[in-house]
Amino acid sequence: MHRLAYCYEKIILTDTPLPSYYSERFFDKNMSVKDFVAHVSGISDLEADNLFRSQTATLSYKGMLTADIVLQLEHFEQSFGQFLSEISLRHRPSLSTKYRISDYISPSTLRAFTDAGVNLKLQRRYRSDYASFFSNELIAT
Repeated sequence: MHRLAYCYEKIILTDTPLPSYYSERFFDKNMSVKDFVAHVSGISDLEADNLFRSQTATLSYKGMLTADIVLQLEHFEQSFGQFLSEISLRHRPSLSTKYRISDYISPSTLRAFTDAGVNLKLQRRYRSDYASFFSNELIAT
């Protein structure tokens, strides 16, 4: 959800013109979050821009996950600890920086992406991602 919210702010809400990929696919600078998510939901991973292609599609080759470890920025400290553990690093560097989603996405956009209808569309569009990486957050659809 955070990745798509970032995409919405970067592509739709900025003052810059739409990149050609988006204008050719009829995205609009006046789209609401609901319209944006509905539009993205209608585009397959094969045609999707990397900003909104599913992570499962991005990280897979011939149906097999190619990454040895997938970290979730939503849980940065926990993921960083898992990463260090996975690589068996004996000396653990201190975390001098923290990932805060609010440094990248406005609170109003984040709230709009938590709307139940938007969330349901996201879970349908990114079903493979939720099943692979966020199974505890998947709701029956």
